[in-house]
Amino acid sequence: MLREATIVAQRIRVFGIVQGVGFRPFVYRLAGAHNLTGWVRNGADGVEIVVEGSEAEIDRFARALKFEAPPAALVACVDRKPEALRGHSTFTILESEAAFHRTSPSAARVCES
Repeated sequence: MLREATIVAQRIRVFGIVQGVGFRPFVYRLAGAHNLTGWVRNGADGVEIVVEGSEAEIDRFARALKFEAPPAALVACVDRKPEALRGHSTFTILESEAAFHRTSPSAARVCES
């Protein structure tokens, strides 16, 4: 008998050249391909994503963020943290944070983990 996958949530921050290069539409399509719900937006120093779905699909999604990114993007770091489940029913592209600025290679953050 098959067990239903446990649904989890994660907050993912992507640093590097990820703004102004079609990254949010890429994330939107990628989330759909991995059956994830949540949202994506440009943040103050990168792209912020909240996803809900199976842990295995979130793992595949996070790897694809770095290795399947749009050609103009340069992903320096994908930082993941657990997030509380909110019960998102769709995946949405949100408006950018008011204080966001495009990150450059010199401003790219290095992941601590």
